[in-house]
Amino acid sequence: MFHINSRKLVHFSYTRYLVNAIRQQYPFNGTPLRIGFREREE
Repeated sequence: MFHINSRKLVHFSYTRYLVNAIRQQYPFNGTPLRIGFREREE
């Protein structure tokens, strides 16, 4: 879960980039990765 200012500013390609970067660092073969974004609360 990532905390961000606005979910509208996150492009789908950035989500894919994060998944690929995590997969390069850690071998999660066959494990689906779910990336979530939550707007910060005021």
